[in-house]
Amino acid sequence: MLVDAGGTPCALDALCVRGVEQAEGQPVLRDLSEVLGGAPEAAHGLAVALDVPAGQVLRVRSVQGVVDVSSARAYALPQGISPRLARRVRGVLELEGRLFLDVDLLALEGEAPPAEERRCPPPSSEVPAGKVLVFKAGAGVWAVPLGQVTQVVAAVGMCPTPGRTVALLVHDGGLWPVYGFGSGVTGGPDTGSVPWTDGVAAGLDLGMLFA
Repeated sequence: MLVDAGGTPCALDALCVRGVEQAEGQPVLRDLSEVLGGAPEAAHGLAVALDVPAGQVLRVRSVQGVVDVSSARAYALPQGISPRLARRVRGVLELEGRLFLDVDLLALEGEAPPAEERRCPPPSSEVPAGKVLVFKAGAGVWAVPLGQVTQVVAAVGMCPTPGRTVALLVHDGGLWPVYGFGSGVTGGPDTGSVPWTDGVAAGLDLGMLFA
């Protein structure tokens, strides 16, 4: 079952789902976006009742339907993503060019740890030697030592994620974590889980940096 949880596309095992109905008026709900490390849903959304784990009811933003994922390409989670997300997601499925987090429903049992602050590694205050990659982010102009950049690619088809990273991106046959250039560096507001469809991402030693 494909669902949207706080702007993050997710895949749930349909064999574990008992039913779907309007979330308004439901007595006990666990917000799937919040469980994965994101912000809770602003609207009532839909309630997904599960048989496994027994008695759990998840709030999601929307349900896109049930599809056969036997032919979907599966990716292992890369290093650098939120540990909270890594404990609850088995990997990423690619379906018709779109990416979905493969949620491990059994791993949703128990209390979720506190949400992690989203930020990319802080910049160095030292002036880098040699050539640099200059880019704009927000209202500022920034530079990354060129020796740490492998390539610059179009940030198309990213899968928004909650937690430490802002998205995951398939590139060169693998899955890359994408770090947003938001409050962690610029001091400005965080961009949140925005389902970007364009922009650029620079391949760094640590992952991708979206700007």
